[in-house]
Amino acid sequence: MKIKEDIMKTITILTAIMTICMMMSYAFAAATMTATIGTYSTEVTKGSTFTVPVSVQMTGSNSTSYEVTVTLNPSSGLNCESAVKTISFTADGTQSTSFSVTAVNDGTYTNPFSATASATGLTSSTDSTCDTLEVIEVPVWDVSLSGDDTIVCNGDSIAVSMIFSVTPSGTIQSSLDVPEGLNLTSGSSSINYGSIASGQSSWTLQANSNLESTNTVTLTMTSDDPVSSTSRTLAITKDSNCGGSSSSSSSSSSSSSSSSSGGSSSSSSGGGGPLPTTETKTINFTANIMNKLDFDASKNFIKEIKIKANKNKLKIKIMVKKLSARPNDVSPPGLLKKTYKYIQITHENLSNADISEAYIDFAVEKSWLMQNNENKNNVVLLRYNEKWEELETEYYNFDNTYYYFKAKSNGLSYFAIGTKTPVAIEDEQQDEGTTPVEGDAPDGDETQKKDKPVQTDTLIVQKDDETKKSPLVTLKRIVMLLVIIALGIFIYFKYKKKKEQESLFKNAQFAF
Repeated sequence: MKIKEDIMKTITILTAIMTICMMMSYAFAAATMTATIGTYSTEVTKGSTFTVPVSVQMTGSNSTSYEVTVTLNPSSGLNCESAVKTISFTADGTQSTSFSVTAVNDGTYTNPFSATASATGLTSSTDSTCDTLEVIEVPVWDVSLSGDDTIVCNGDSIAVSMIFSVTPSGTIQSSLDVPEGLNLTSGSSSINYGSIASGQSSWTLQANSNLESTNTVTLTMTSDDPVSSTSRTLAITKDSNCGGSSSSSSSSSSSSSSSSSGGSSSSSSGGGGPLPTTETKTINFTANIMNKLDFDASKNFIKEIKIKANKNKLKIKIMVKKLSARPNDVSPPGLLKKTYKYIQITHENLSNADISEAYIDFAVEKSWLMQNNENKNNVVLLRYNEKWEELETEYYNFDNTYYYFKAKSNGLSYFAIGTKTPVAIEDEQQDEGTTPVEGDAPDGDETQKKDKPVQTDTLIVQKDDETKKSPLVTLKRIVMLLVIIALGIFIYFKYKKKKEQESLFKNAQFAF
C-alpha cells in the first residue's frame, strides 16, 4: 500500500515537471522574428555611397528581452564597412537599422544583398529578396564655353557659344547665369535638351551701363539620369579705354608731337580700322603639322598665323584682337623706338606648352612709316611673356597699302608692333605706286626693283653691283672665247700634220 502511494506521488511530481517544461517550451517556441530588406536606390554611380535599410519584426516574445544581431551581406563589387548592427527588443514590435554601402564596381546586381537577424534562443531569419541594383560609370563632361570678344565697352555685343558632350548620356539641361552688367539679348537662359549625349547652344550678350571691371558668366550643365552636374565660367572684362578713345584725330596729333621720344604714346598713330575688333578662327590641330589660319590684315593687322602643335588638339579657337592701347597689366615695350600697334592673340583648348613653333605674319601701313620717318627694315614684333621679348622678324612682301612681315614665336599672348633703333637709312619711296604683289614672296623679292645708292657717314653703298661689274664680265667672256677658238685651231692643224706624216710614211713603204 505504501509502495503504491510512493509511486503515485512520483508520477504526480513527474507530471508537474513535464507540464512546466512544456509550458516553458511553448513560451520560447512562440517568440519569432522576421528580417526584411527595405527600399534603396536602384541606380547609383560607381564610387558613390548609398543606404540600405533592414527591419526586424518580433512576435510572441511575452515581454522577454532579446538582443538581436542584424548582418548585411552585400554581393561582390559592393562594400559595407559596418555590416553588423544590434537591435534590443523588450516587447513585440518592429525596429529598423541601416547600412552604408559603397558601389565599388559598375554593373547590374540581381538580389545584391542578404540580411540575417539572429538572437540567442531564437531561430535566425534571413531575407535575400531585394530589388536589382544598377551601378553605372560616373558621367564625364566635356564642356567648352567661349565668347568672340571678352574685352568690351558699354553697348558692345558678345557672341557666346557652348559645345558639350557627356558619357553616359542622360536628360540634359543647361542654365546660363548672366551678371548685372550684361543683358541676354538672344537665346534662352534655361534649356532642356532631352536625353542626348552631345549638343551645342549659342547666346548673344550686350554690355550695359552697369558693366564692371570683371563680369563672370556662369553656365551650369546638369544630367538627371544619372544625376550629375558641371559648370563653366566666362570672364567678360571692361575695356580700360572705354570712353577715352573716341577722338582719333587728337590721338594722332599728340603722337606726332611725341614721336621723337617713342613709347606707347605713338601707338595710336597707326590709324585705320575701328577699335576694338576681334577675329576668331576654329580649327582642329594635327600633331607635328604646320596648321595655317588666315586673318584679315585690314582688321587687326594680322595676316596669317601658322602653328605646329606637339599633339592632336580638337576645337582650337584662335582669337586675334587689335587693342586700342597698351594693357594696364603690361609694362611699356622699352625695346621699341616707336610703337605701332598692340595685338592680343588668345587661344582656347590649347596651351603654350602644346605649341612647338609658331609664325605670325603681320602688316604695317606704309603711310605710318612715312609719317613717322621710319624704315621698314627697322620694323620688329615683340611678344610679352612676363617681359617683352624681341622676335626674329623679317620683311617679305608689300602691296599698295601695307608692308608684310613674318616673325617666329614660341607662344601666343600680347604682341607689340613697332620700330627699333635703325642701323641704316634707306629710301622708303622706292616701291610706292608699284603693282601689288599677291601671296608670300621670298626675302630677295625687292631686288627686282631699282634701288638707289644709300649715303652713310663714311661710304656710299651701291646695291646694284652687277651693273658696275658688267664690262669686266664681258671682257672675260671674250678672252675665254678667243682662247677656245685658238685651242681648236691648234688641235686642227696638229691633227692635219699628223695625217700628212702618216701618208708620207705609207708612200715610202710602198716604194721599197
